[in-house]
Amino acid sequence: MIFMAAARERRFRFFLESSQQFPMPPSEFAIPKLTLDAQRFQLIREIFLDAQRFRGAARAAFLAQRCGGDASLQKQVTDLLRHDESDTSVLDKPLVSPLQEGAPAGAPAARPVGRFRILQLLGEGASGTTSLAQNPDAKSRRAIVKVLHSSLVPSPIVAEDVLARIPIDHRSLASLRQHPSPRLLEAGATSSGRVYVATDFVPGENILAYCERVRAPIRSRLLLFLDACEAMQSAHLCGVMHAGFTPGNAMVRMAGDVPTVMLLDFGVARALHDLLGNRRAWVEARLAHGAAEYLAPEQVAEQPKLAEPGADVYALGALLYELLVGVAPFDRFALRRAGLGDFPRIIAEQPVLEPARRFDELGDKQQELSERRASAVRDLAGELEGDLALIPMKALSKSPASRYASAGAMADDIRTYLDGKPLGGSAGLSLKVRRLFDRWRPDKSGK
Repeated sequence: MIFMAAARERRFRFFLESSQQFPMPPSEFAIPKLTLDAQRFQLIREIFLDAQRFRGAARAAFLAQRCGGDASLQKQVTDLLRHDESDTSVLDKPLVSPLQEGAPAGAPAARPVGRFRILQLLGEGASGTTSLAQNPDAKSRRAIVKVLHSSLVPSPIVAEDVLARIPIDHRSLASLRQHPSPRLLEAGATSSGRVYVATDFVPGENILAYCERVRAPIRSRLLLFLDACEAMQSAHLCGVMHAGFTPGNAMVRMAGDVPTVMLLDFGVARALHDLLGNRRAWVEARLAHGAAEYLAPEQVAEQPKLAEPGADVYALGALLYELLVGVAPFDRFALRRAGLGDFPRIIAEQPVLEPARRFDELGDKQQELSERRASAVRDLAGELEGDLALIPMKALSKSPASRYASAGAMADDIRTYLDGKPLGGSAGLSLKVRRLFDRWRPDKSGK
């Protein structure tokens, strides 16, 4: 969502290849005009993207180490970073047309959304369009403004209900010592009746994009996932469910030199999820935007229920599965092809392949996926075959009663695995029984 890897890549190319568009003195921004060979270009790109994770002395130390004494290389990267953070930052010169009260990019004129001046469209998701905006209460700070899809809020009565619900969840979250989600700044409706929600801007990138970019090994991925579990557990303990969690809602940000995870969209997803009379439009939006594979079976059943912790545990399991294997438990394109009539049946009835079996099916992709996990193919396959597979498989159980009782229980098993201890209890037993059953189940020929 916010500053995803693709956006960082576009920004890097914009700075490096179009530096002549910024009339700055050569002493401040002395980048040679496209005289770089492909290898040099790639090196600068990688260092530029990685350096954005650090600040102050930590960044200087990183650049000195990463550039290996090459003063010219270090200056090129430093100038790019300085320009990125200057007053002429691309954030204040949108690469796409600003939104006009939630209109698609390309609107001829930009008007404020509530009190917020839209700077740049960041993306569109299942619940609405998300934009970077100027915070009117602190002009040096940025905000995130989400304008909800009109199909999800089809009437003023529904809008009033949604706007009444969202602040309740955020007030509950604000009572926590460590806030698991960005602070709510404002929730309201535009002059055209579109509901919007404004929160603090959290710089970072979603957990999947971050782990792929830095080629995080399995252990590092599990530590970040543990952050997500603990944040979800904190929310559940104060009565707040997410109800629409996807990898895009798990934002990796830097706390000093340490990457941590903050969860986004609390309040919004639940308010829309619990409008049971508008459930068809909600499910259609999830399916259209590639978010259906994180929905628990009970969320797409013919008789939907209000948000419960079990649905968030399921979504966390789907995220862990994708962090480990490289693909979601269900193919998002297959779900979209199945359509609104059939994809709920797939989620409810089709078994999820164990991580090792799913990885084995990926064939030619195995090498790349292993490299992005700083592992050899054989080593990664072995790790996916072991106790680690028990955790996502339990979380992805079809029945809520068979899943982890809480996100905290799931986090406990993650810690057990990281400590090198065998997983016992229901997580280990359930999958071992299933494997035994599969081993002795007759094949289609009846043998």
